[in-house]
Amino acid sequence: MADTEYWTVPADAYVRGGGEYTITVLTPPYQVDSGRLPANDAVAARQFAEAFPTVEEVLEVLPDAPANEGLYLTTRTDLDLIRVGVWGNVIGISDPALIDDGTRFTMASETATVAERCPDARVVGRLAVDCGEDYTEDIARLPDGSRLHAGGYPGTEPWEVHGTPRGLLTALGLSPADPEAHGVQWTDDPARMNWSDLCNLALGKANPWVWPLPMSVFRVRHTEEATGIMEDSWFIGS
Repeated sequence: MADTEYWTVPADAYVRGGGEYTITVLTPPYQVDSGRLPANDAVAARQFAEAFPTVEEVLEVLPDAPANEGLYLTTRTDLDLIRVGVWGNVIGISDPALIDDGTRFTMASETATVAERCPDARVVGRLAVDCGEDYTEDIARLPDGSRLHAGGYPGTEPWEVHGTPRGLLTALGLSPADPEAHGVQWTDDPARMNWSDLCNLALGKANPWVWPLPMSVFRVRHTEEATGIMEDSWFIGS
C-alpha cells in the first residue's frame, strides 16, 4: 500500500476527467524510428522516475504497459501511477502530476528541468486534459535554446504562445519554414492551431506514443507540492 501522507482526499475518491500528460526526450542521433527502438531498459526507467521532479519515491514496480494505451484514471490511487520508458536514446514519461490549467506552468518547469539534465536532447511536452473543461499545452525545447510553447483552451481565447512555428522549423533545419509543408495545418488563430503535431516535428519518427512499446509502471509517492496540485485539479471541491 502506498504511503499517502500528503493526500487529504480518500483513496477511493473518484478522479474528475483524464487525458494525456507526457514528456518525451530524444537524444542524438535524432533520426531514429520509434517502430524499431530497443526494448525498454527497466533499470534506467526506474532511475529516471526517481530523479523526476514530481516524484519523491518509487514505492512499487507494477507490470509493464504499452506506450500507446494510457492508464485509466478512476480513483485517487490511480494518480500515484506513472509510466516511464527508456528505449535507447528515446525516453518517455507519463505522469498525472504534470496537469495544469494555464496558471501553474508545470509543463514549462518540468521540461526545462529535463532539458537541463539532458542538454543535447530535444524535449517535447504534451498536455491535453479534461477536468471539467478542455485544456491543452504543447512545448518543444531544443539544445540550442529554441523553444515553442503554446497553451490554452481549444477554440477560445486567450492563448499563451512563446516562440513561433517558423522559428521552431528553422531551428530544426526543416525547409521551407512553413508548417503546412510538413503536414501541419496552419491557421493564424492559436486557439485552433494543431500545436501537438507542430511540436512533434522535433521528434520526427521517434515519437514513441504511437506504438505499443512496453513501458515500466511505478507506484510513486509524489512530492507534497505535486500532490497538492493534483488535489486542486483532479477532484471536485478539494
